[in-house]
Amino acid sequence: MVRKLEDIWFGSLRHVLLGELSNHNHLDSVLKKLKCNLKSKCKVDINESFLKVTLGAGRCALDGEVCVSDLLSLRKGCFIGKALYSDGKTHEDNKSEGVRKLPDLAIQLLSEAVNELEEDSVNREPVILVLDSEVQMLPWENLPVLRNQEVYRMPSVGSICLTLDRSCNHQEQIGRIVSAFPVIDPLDAFYLLNPSGDLSSTQVEFENWFRDQNFEGKAGCAPTAEELTLALKSHDLFLYFGHGSGMHNLMC
Repeated sequence: MVRKLEDIWFGSLRHVLLGELSNHNHLDSVLKKLKCNLKSKCKVDINESFLKVTLGAGRCALDGEVCVSDLLSLRKGCFIGKALYSDGKTHEDNKSEGVRKLPDLAIQLLSEAVNELEEDSVNREPVILVLDSEVQMLPWENLPVLRNQEVYRMPSVGSICLTLDRSCNHQEQIGRIVSAFPVIDPLDAFYLLNPSGDLSSTQVEFENWFRDQNFEGKAGCAPTAEELTLALKSHDLFLYFGHGSGMHNLMC
């Protein structure tokens, strides 16, 4: 059912539902080259915006003459179904100058451009659907063209804007909290390992690793209160492996 819905409602333009490619720079360079080649080699001046959408869709949009003919029809209007809508007038596609058999070179150029972007087509921006109440019950996320696409639903464009504003404000608040929080260097550490001397297996497990990290510390014996106080003041991180909280070492 969903495939039939996609074919009837969107036809060869189903790819407009896909999200944009994440690698915008590569897409723009390929688009510029393709548009130049189509104009110089095929004498075709195609709607640049829709050509960009078609290239971004990759293999999904590539359907030989149908795809290129649709692009050509968009020079001065919008091609929907089997008619060209332009300047308030409707012309059947068989009478339109835009829809005609194109040279194989145009199809070849488009195919080469799509192949160049094939690796980029894996990473896309998400799609947000704002659906009318008359079509909300339809399983849009299961349309064949969207099955590998990240898709969300929102009730309105206004709700999207509000969500974005809240997200930006939240990120600003997090940034202020992070900047106010002291920075801790995990490599500037002091370890106190088995100060009571009765946790030999724990000492064997960790002592060599601490040394490999070039941590300062003591193992197998208790430090003096002065040594421990100095360690707590001069290091960002204190690692204690012993009985209780270790407070008794400060009381010595």
